Amino acid sequence: MNNFDLLKYEIRRLMFNKKYFYMLLILCLITLDTLMRNIIRGVYGTAPFSRWSYSEFIAVTTPFLLIILIFLCISIFNERENAVKKIIFSTAFPQKKYYFLKAFSIGIVFIITALIPIIISFIYYKVMFGYTQFTKFIYPIILFLLPPFILVLGLSMFLGKINVKLLYFLMPILFFTCVFNFMFPVWVDLCGNNFILDHGLSLSFSDGVMPYDITTNMIYSRLIFVFIGIILLLYSAIKSDTMD
Repeated sequence: MNNFDLLKYEIRRLMFNKKYFYMLLILCLITLDTLMRNIIRGVYGTAPFSRWSYSEFIAVTTPFLLIILIFLCISIFNERENAVKKIIFSTAFPQKKYYFLKAFSIGIVFIITALIPIIISFIYYKVMFGYTQFTKFIYPIILFLLPPFILVLGLSMFLGKINVKLLYFLMPILFFTCVFNFMFPVWVDLCGNNFILDHGLSLSFSDGVMPYDITTNMIYSRLIFVFIGIILLLYSAIKSDTMD
């Protein structure tokens, strides 16, 4: 099998199972509940389809997406996969290639999964408000979803190689810090929920519009998350020969 065939096999293995289906179903229900109960009221007195409101939507759904991401990573380090891994590593198949392939396939599945609540939100905006200017949501999606994804993927690969049980400890820690507002500074505000809650209090309407003003520290913190995630991911794959 070539690399593309291996990638397709991994994606099918991750997506076509009951566990993933149930997680997807729960995600869809949470998405609809968030849109119909929270986002419909808007954020900071803005419209439900303002960038602030959409940032809140991304911040609320991201913890659930990250939990799915960790479950996908657990599948790399469970007992069944470890047995398969021993057989694979006894051949000439490079360990670095194995982990990069796994991480890349998980990344693709995560992106597909993340698109589902985004598409649901677009349909919701179209049906409820006749709103279709979805390109304005690209920035909030990149800012509030992409950095946590990269960081948690790298961290999960790193911790999973040490002990898969660490990933089970990671899930509640990550979930509660992203769901509840502990007034964390932006440097540790993974999902940005604390930033959205606190920063808007310092803003005011200008000509009837709340400016989408993102602080420099917030942007730098996202870049740091991406950098750390990539480093952990590369380290986990490159150091696999000595860590297994």
